[in-house]
Amino acid sequence: GYHAAQNNLTERTIAIGDSAAFANSGSELVALGFKAGYHNSGPNLIGLGPHAGEQNKGQGVIALGVLAALHNTADHAVGIGHFALWDNTGFGTIGIGEWACQNNSGMGAIGIGPNAVQNNTASSGIGIGTFALLNNTGFAALGIGDSALSNNKGKRCMALGYFAGYTNKFNDIIALGTNAIPTAPNQLYISDSIHAAILMNAQLGLGTNSPNASAKVEMTSTTQGFLPPRMSTTQRTSISNPAEGLMVYDLTLHKLYVWDGSAWKAAW
Repeated sequence: GYHAAQNNLTERTIAIGDSAAFANSGSELVALGFKAGYHNSGPNLIGLGPHAGEQNKGQGVIALGVLAALHNTADHAVGIGHFALWDNTGFGTIGIGEWACQNNSGMGAIGIGPNAVQNNTASSGIGIGTFALLNNTGFAALGIGDSALSNNKGKRCMALGYFAGYTNKFNDIIALGTNAIPTAPNQLYISDSIHAAILMNAQLGLGTNSPNASAKVEMTSTTQGFLPPRMSTTQRTSISNPAEGLMVYDLTLHKLYVWDGSAWKAAW
């Protein structure tokens, strides 16, 4: 192609396309596309697509897509998609999707999806989905879903769902469901965007973000009630080795029964 490999300074260079590998100084280069590998200085680059690997400085980089790995300076990075790995400085990063891992500085980061792991600064982060782990600063974060753990600051966090863990600031949390946003460290938060369940230090809250400190389980609702296990008298009396305090509703006698340690007692 026109200007292909012009001013190239190394051996074992393959350049196909207008200005591909122009002024390249990185050894063992494969550049296919307009200005692919243009002014590249990183050895072992594979650049496929217009501007792919342009001004790349990283060693062992694979860039596939328009402007993929443009200005990348990190070694052993893979960028697939428009602008993937643009300005990336994170060693061993993998970005798949438009803008994936763009401006990432976290080592070993993986971004799959448009803007996934963009502007991430933490190591060992994995973001799957549009804007997953966007602006993340928390070490070892895993976000799956649109904007999952976007703007996260917590370490060792996991989030699954639309905006799950969004703007989270707590360590060691798990957020599951749409808009599941934990309220404390070491918390499992499950949400369907309207209702929420929290499991925190063996404390469970259903319909409330703040279970009472004196309760292991608290349920809050103005439209629904608590429904215990229901069974016939025969089934109730057939329970093997019931624990003291065990509670069931007897459908035969239409009463709530509690085992007191030696016998079943009606609650009323």
